[in-house]
Amino acid sequence: MVLKNPCITVMAPHEIIYVHSKVIEYLGSPDYVCLFQTPKRDKIALGACKDKHPMSFRVIKGQHGLMAFICSKKYVHDIMALNGLSDSKDYRIVGKMESNPRIVSFVISEACEIDKYLECSNE
Repeated sequence: MVLKNPCITVMAPHEIIYVHSKVIEYLGSPDYVCLFQTPKRDKIALGACKDKHPMSFRVIKGQHGLMAFICSKKYVHDIMALNGLSDSKDYRIVGKMESNPRIVSFVISEACEIDKYLECSNE
């Protein structure tokens, strides 16, 4: 499936957040992306950054274009628990592109289970 919208996939059982290529492309195909969050952890955002930032993650080139992985057992578990989501399911969250600053933001409560994604994605 080719995704039209910038999104992330939270693979909770594997403690990974997968950043899709549309997000990376919108951010200008940087070498690193940074993860930002609200104090309540109900929203997160991704932006381009340098590798020195404490929450920076390397962008890699894969078979399907540029991508990034955020691998953190504690972070993924906490974000799921704080937002009432199961840590035994996979979710997709469609992001909102913002231009000043150039980031892609995600509302965790808008997460859709992967098998239900087509119903809630408006693609």
